[in-house]
Amino acid sequence: MKRYASVLVLLLFLSVVIVFLPQNGIVKAEPKTLVVPDDYSTIQEAVDAASEGDTIFVKSGTYNESVSIDVAISLIGEDPATTTIIGDMRLSGTVVLIRHHYVNVTGFTIQPSAYSWTRRGVHLLHVSYCNIFGNVILNNEEGIWVYGCSTNNITGNTVSGHGPGILVECSPANWISGNILRNNNLGVRFIASPNNTLCNNTISNNYGGLVVDSDGNSIVDNIIEHNRANGIELLGVNNILKGNKLNNNTLNFDIDPKLRVDFRNSQFVNDVDSSNTIEGKPIIFWNNKHDQTVPEDAAFVVLVNCKNITVENLNVSKNPVAIVLVSTVNSKVTNNSVEAPDYVIFIHNSSGNTIANNFVFKGGIGIFLHSSIQNELIGNSVTDATSGITLEFSDENIIDSNFIFGGSVGIRLDDSDNNTVRKNVVKDCEKVALSFWRNASQNLFYLNSLFNNTKNVEPYSPIGPDQIGPVFPINSWNNGTVGNYWSDYNGIDSDGDGIGDTPYVIDENNQDNYPLTEPHAIPEFPSWAPMPIILIVVLMVAVIYRRSLNKKNQRNPK
Repeated sequence: MKRYASVLVLLLFLSVVIVFLPQNGIVKAEPKTLVVPDDYSTIQEAVDAASEGDTIFVKSGTYNESVSIDVAISLIGEDPATTTIIGDMRLSGTVVLIRHHYVNVTGFTIQPSAYSWTRRGVHLLHVSYCNIFGNVILNNEEGIWVYGCSTNNITGNTVSGHGPGILVECSPANWISGNILRNNNLGVRFIASPNNTLCNNTISNNYGGLVVDSDGNSIVDNIIEHNRANGIELLGVNNILKGNKLNNNTLNFDIDPKLRVDFRNSQFVNDVDSSNTIEGKPIIFWNNKHDQTVPEDAAFVVLVNCKNITVENLNVSKNPVAIVLVSTVNSKVTNNSVEAPDYVIFIHNSSGNTIANNFVFKGGIGIFLHSSIQNELIGNSVTDATSGITLEFSDENIIDSNFIFGGSVGIRLDDSDNNTVRKNVVKDCEKVALSFWRNASQNLFYLNSLFNNTKNVEPYSPIGPDQIGPVFPINSWNNGTVGNYWSDYNGIDSDGDGIGDTPYVIDENNQDNYPLTEPHAIPEFPSWAPMPIILIVVLMVAVIYRRSLNKKNQRNPK
C-alpha cells in the first residue's frame, strides 16, 4: 500500500512540473551559424545538426550531395559563381528538397550530376513562407518545382534546363519576381495554381515562354522574347495581365481556344489591357464593350460579349490565333490582313456579324464559325489554309463571294444546317473543295465555281454499327434556275445558255440540276490594276532613253 502511494505522489509531482514549465519559461537556444566545411564536412550534416532559426553558411567549393531540409533554417552560399551543389540520386533526383516552412536558400549554383527527366533543382513540397533567391539553377528537368505550397517567394534566380524553369503546381498565392528563365523547354508554367504573382521576370530563348493553366493570377511587367513557340499561352480565366512585353517569339500570344473541347464563354474572361504589347503594338482583349473601333495597330484581337465593334485595316500575324469573337454581335471584321497557324479568324456563339474582304494567309483554319448563327462571310480571300472556311454547329449563315485557293479543304460544313453558300471560288485544294462532317443538311449551294481541286465534293463517314460507308446529307445544289460550276462535269450545253443539259450527280439524293458549263467567277486583276505597272514601265523606258541620249550628246557635242 505504501509503494502504491509513493507512485501516486511521484506522478502528481511530474504532472505539476509539466503544467508549470511553460509558466516558468523554456529557454530557447540562440540561433547559431554553422559553417561548411569548417564545422561540418557536408551540407546535409550541417542541416541535420541545425535547430530552428539557425544559419548554415557554405564556403565556396563544389559539394557532391543532395540536400533535404526539414527545419526552418537559412542556407547561404558564399557566391553562386563559386559555390555549387551537384546532386546525386539520393532524393529521387532532386538536388535541394524543402519540406519545412520558413526556409531560405540563396547563393548557390544548383545542378544534377547528370541530366535525366527525374532531375529537379529545388523542390518546395507542401511548405509556406520560404525564400528561394539569388541562385543559378542548371540542367534539371524542373528548375524550381513548387508543389502544394503557398506564400513563398522565388526571386532573382537564373534558371536554365530541359523542362520548365519554374513549375508551380497546385500552389496558390506565391510571389515570383525578377528571375531570368532562359534556355529551358518552357520558361514558367502554372497548373491549377490560383492567385500567384509573376512580375518583372525575363523569359527568353526557351522553346515555350509562359503557360498559365490556372485562374486569378497576376502577370505583370514581364519581358517574354525570343522563345521558339508561344510567348504566352493563356488557358485559365480571371487572370490579370498588364505591362508584359512580347518580342520576337515565333508565336506571341495565345488564348486557349479549348475551343474544340470546352466552349464555355467564361473561359475567355481575363483582364488583359492594352499595356501588354507585341513588338510594341497593343494586345486588344475587350470584354463587354460596345460601339467602338479597334485600333489599327492592334497586334491581336479578342472580343468577348461585345456589340457593334469594328475591326478593320489590321495586319496581324505571329500568333496562333489572330482575331477572336466570342458572344459578340453586330460587329464588323473587314479589310484585315491576317495570318495564324491554328485559327485565323475564330467566331464562337456570335451572331449578326460581317466578316468581309479580309486577306487570310497560311492558316490552320482560315475562318471558323462555331455555334454561331446569321453571320455573313463575304468577299474574303483565303490561301493555303488547312480548311479555308469551316462551320461547326452553325446555322443560317451566308458564305458569299469568297475566294479560297490552295490548302487542303475549301469549305467544310460540320453539323451545320440551312446555310447559304453562293458565288464562291474554290480552287487548287489538295484534298477537296466541299467537305461534310457529320450531318450538315438543308444548305443551299449555287453559283459556286469549283475547279482544279483533287476532289470537288466529299461525303462524310458516320460512325456506328448501323452506318456503313460514306453518305451525303441532303442539300440543295441550285436555286431553281442556276447551279454551280464543277470542273469534272462531263455534260454538254446544246443550247449555249451556259447550263448543262444533264444534272451533275453527287449521289442518289443530291444533284445539281443546273450545272454551269463555265465558272461563274474567276479571280483576276481588276481593270485598273495594270495601270500602275504600265506607268512604271513607261517611266523606266523614259529614263533609259534620256540616259542614252545624254551619253550620245556627250560623245558628239555640237
